[in-house]
Amino acid sequence: PAEPEPAEREPVEPEAATEPESEPGRAAPPGDTPGEGPRLIALNMALGGAPREEVARYLEENFALDDPGEILDDVFARTGG
Repeated sequence: PAEPEPAEREPVEPEAATEPESEPGRAAPPGDTPGEGPRLIALNMALGGAPREEVARYLEENFALDDPGEILDDVFARTGG
């Protein structure tokens, strides 16, 4: 007996996001809420043994943060650094 031919399926398109996603490595515009990205990066760096000054420099170079000190205080308090 012949196998039935598989029904052709229409390609399913993913739903469009309501907000454009930011590209990795791009700084947030001044005044925007940076989200958890900078905090997670700072935490990862701190857990990896990076000193506070290095993490601060990275955040300043890669994110437009009004006050990176707040993130640094929180991250280094949690990691015991």
